[in-house]
Amino acid sequence: MIGFSDRAIRSHAVQRLEPMEDDVLLAYLLQLVQVLKYETYLECDLAKFLLRRALKSQRVGHFFFWYLKSEIHMPEAAVRFGLLLEAYCRGCGSHMPDLQAQVEVLKQVEEVADQLKDKGIKDKAEYARTVLGKAKVTGFQLPLEPSIRLNKVEVKKVFDSAQKPLWLRFDNEDPVGSPYNVMFKVRDERRTSGVGVVVDSAAWVGLAPLNVFGYV
Repeated sequence: MIGFSDRAIRSHAVQRLEPMEDDVLLAYLLQLVQVLKYETYLECDLAKFLLRRALKSQRVGHFFFWYLKSEIHMPEAAVRFGLLLEAYCRGCGSHMPDLQAQVEVLKQVEEVADQLKDKGIKDKAEYARTVLGKAKVTGFQLPLEPSIRLNKVEVKKVFDSAQKPLWLRFDNEDPVGSPYNVMFKVRDERRTSGVGVVVDSAAWVGLAPLNVFGYV
């Protein structure tokens, strides 16, 4: 779609997307959100299609929300993505409290990660445990996978690189579910990461089973 500026051609392309099942749409959703940047007009068939499908399916809406929010700070996307986020949040009804809970947890963890850059904090892991231990981390959906609900965070390790990534372990709300390990890193604007899902100004990366993972 990027190579075709004619509105009729772009409209026809969107019509061909209409029959897609949600699972298939999810496989291409990130790319389709990126294509929005190349639309000439704020109100376009692709934007209306994605918003409509997001409002029909909470799972599609979950990823639509985060794909937009992850780049709303970028000048070329701020207005367009901001309007779509507002439209989704106004129309998503019962999904909004879940999104707010995720954003609040992200904000609390990101604040701690930023504070850890202070060279005056000697025992960074202990500092993070103390601050997050006081935080109100209650049941929320994992941004990487909304079918997983987590609570209670434990700081396992603070890494030594400049952005002070955190290895976090969350309790699973499912009584028979396993704890969930997450790598949390505040984004360095000078680098991009090929792993994880960028969430706002940070990245959550699900760690491998048995806590075996690598970090560079």
